[in-house]
Amino acid sequence: MKKLFIMMLAGLLFACSSKVSLNNCYNEKTVDNDLASLVKQGLVTDEEASLIKDYASSYGYSIYDSVTYESLFTSAKAEKDKENRNKEIQKELDKAMSICFVKKYFTSDWQDQYITFDLKATNNTDKKINGFQFYVDIKDGAGNTLEEGSWNVAGSPVKAKASTVINRIVITYDHSDALAKLKAAELDKLQIEYHVSSIIYDDGTSLEIEE
Repeated sequence: MKKLFIMMLAGLLFACSSKVSLNNCYNEKTVDNDLASLVKQGLVTDEEASLIKDYASSYGYSIYDSVTYESLFTSAKAEKDKENRNKEIQKELDKAMSICFVKKYFTSDWQDQYITFDLKATNNTDKKINGFQFYVDIKDGAGNTLEEGSWNVAGSPVKAKASTVINRIVITYDHSDALAKLKAAELDKLQIEYHVSSIIYDDGTSLEIEE
């Protein structure tokens, strides 16, 4: 009996003194304590611990995925590095090209009806642009998003250090409340945020956000 008690006590002491390592599997129920232990041991910083937790949460990991903290840390760092690279790429894209909607009207064909825009594209570089992709978020005067999405523009080259108007950037009209508001709104009453996400130059090179 005495021997059994000693074994139980030793097991309890071992459990209490054992430390979490990066090889431990992620557990959403104990993640805060686990990460605090990793920080205390100097295996990760407070910032890195937050990065791990945010990454696991955003990708919906759970205890059933059997993924280690080390694996999450590696993936989270890679994702953060890509995010930082994309910020720099976006700065280059914003310098290279600017766009804006200059006209809004309504069109239709045998198949559908469309809210249609004409787009002014300005190439600020020394190279001809053969195609580009852009993202736009269109909001009403109160800041409510009415439509957002990405469009590819090809077949309308933009010469170096020049601007051109590209016709018929279309949104298929589906009679939803948001698109009904967009259809009725004057262009100058809308809040429109643009971001060029990729550029293909005439020389075959490109500049684009990493997926």
